[in-house]
Amino acid sequence: MIQALVIVIALAGQVQPNASISGKDLDDSERLVLQKYYLKTASEYSIDLGAKRDRKLSLHQQPILTYLNAVTAYMSYGQLFVWTLDNRPEAVGILWSRRYGNDRYAIHSFHSLSLDPLRAERNGAVFWSPKEAGIKPIEIPDAPTPAEKPQLRLAQMRSLAREFGFTTHQGTTSRTPRLIPQPVYRFVSDDGPEDGALFMWVDDWDPELLMFIEVRKTSSVPKWHVGFARLSNLTLSVQYKGKSLWEFTPNVAEPPLGGPNLPYYSVHNVERIPMHEDTPN
Repeated sequence: MIQALVIVIALAGQVQPNASISGKDLDDSERLVLQKYYLKTASEYSIDLGAKRDRKLSLHQQPILTYLNAVTAYMSYGQLFVWTLDNRPEAVGILWSRRYGNDRYAIHSFHSLSLDPLRAERNGAVFWSPKEAGIKPIEIPDAPTPAEKPQLRLAQMRSLAREFGFTTHQGTTSRTPRLIPQPVYRFVSDDGPEDGALFMWVDDWDPELLMFIEVRKTSSVPKWHVGFARLSNLTLSVQYKGKSLWEFTPNVAEPPLGGPNLPYYSVHNVERIPMHEDTPN
């Protein structure tokens, strides 16, 4: 039986918002309204897997990450949700918002973790339909043989995660986001080799890159693999033990915010979030 384990980490057509910005912090009532909106909105997304759309993904009902970026006056606040098949994560979505004056406007950002096509609908309309694999698993060089016991495999994954480095690049500026040492989501089988976890890098508390470490079967024995899902519009690079392993640069085929038929898709100002239980515009 495959089980899912979650560690929730609490970190301190488009609508055009008003350009003015207020700088006050979020109070508890604002957080509650936003959390209700995020969960309700996540539940409105129906995601199917496969070219024939014959497998429906399940939404994990609790967010696997909650964050607040109080560094900017926009006060970005969001939650990360995961959709699974047999508890294996197949898609993630960040539902977040920014403050403009007295209003908040929603951003919906999705990334496929599946090796198959996906199709996401909200309220009967197709929102996102990636045609290709969301991640490309890479065998981790010189990784140990996956341990027999789940708790030992978790220790292996955490140890492997620490060997990776991640850098964002914007013009001449490079930054090194922080790796959250605990996985934000894990799925594990008690009676087989299936095991994997999602690790997150954050910069000023904003999620930048998701790293998926999992055991995958090969022609010989199960081995540790890694895949990456960007949650950023910047140029990105990943190193393993100091050597380049993966990179992304925005381009014509895959622009900074992705696209409705691409593995990553981020839409800003989807709607105004009702902060007083009224109806969204």
